[in-house]
Amino acid sequence: MRAPASGAHIRDINLKPYGLRPRGIKVSPQHTFYSVTMETSGTLVKLDLNFNVIKTVSTAAKPYGESFDRSG
Repeated sequence: MRAPASGAHIRDINLKPYGLRPRGIKVSPQHTFYSVTMETSGTLVKLDLNFNVIKTVSTAAKPYGESFDRSG
């Protein structure tokens, strides 16, 4: 995980139990959670602001990116 403004490394997060190959990593528009797509596992992982897993959701094959509408 990298700090948005500087790109500096913050810490490593082990997401292997939830899937492989994290790709799309976004913070919600309200800055209340992060979401990560796991490309080779077809999974979306929702993390709180402390990078704890809140929820996982199965997706279609090979999710790559993601986006939010303004309301999140």
